[in-house]
Amino acid sequence: MEPTTGKAKYYTLMEALKEQILSGTIKPGQKLPSENELTRHLLETGRRNIIGIFKADDSQGAQRHKGYVQALQESGIPYDPENVIWFHTEDRKTKPSLMLSMLLDSKKSVDAAVCYNDQIALAVISMLEEKGISVPEDIAVTGYDNSLIGQSSPIGITTIAHPQEKLGEMAAELILEKIRKVPEEESSVKRLISPELIVRESTAGKNLSTETKK
Repeated sequence: MEPTTGKAKYYTLMEALKEQILSGTIKPGQKLPSENELTRHLLETGRRNIIGIFKADDSQGAQRHKGYVQALQESGIPYDPENVIWFHTEDRKTKPSLMLSMLLDSKKSVDAAVCYNDQIALAVISMLEEKGISVPEDIAVTGYDNSLIGQSSPIGITTIAHPQEKLGEMAAELILEKIRKVPEEESSVKRLISPELIVRESTAGKNLSTETKK
């Protein structure tokens, strides 16, 4: 095996194991901690007409959509598939903002948008500003990943953060356990890391933008 090929496979496995750590122990009916935290936060701030924007061609998009649906149902709000915008990798730069813009042009009532990640959230915020819509006064927006994009945006983006260093350590431990063929039920690695909700201006405005909670 060529060194570069082996390294590529290692990094691919590491990323897959990180995802397993984040979601591997979730059972049917169990709460999805990071995925529904953002929607729940919006509901707590009084938003009810929440659009979900998710990626269709990866498992994280499906997981985040499930959390969105779960949070709505827990609050007694019926799930409406017409309130969800799905996009693919190849159209990620244009479709989310374009589809939301079309929904707004149709006079659909919208007061918040839960976005797949911070990059999508930033594009949505830019589109809203171009239409003269204030964030978060008119429409609140959330991202995901706590990226530099979200931190440095003119309007700070409310997001979810995961401890990347800890994820890497746990993924490495899982690799060693797989090499040793340790049964999953005997694994010493706790598979679920609690997320951190970071509240910024895109949902709370300037006065409450420093709020954080687990």
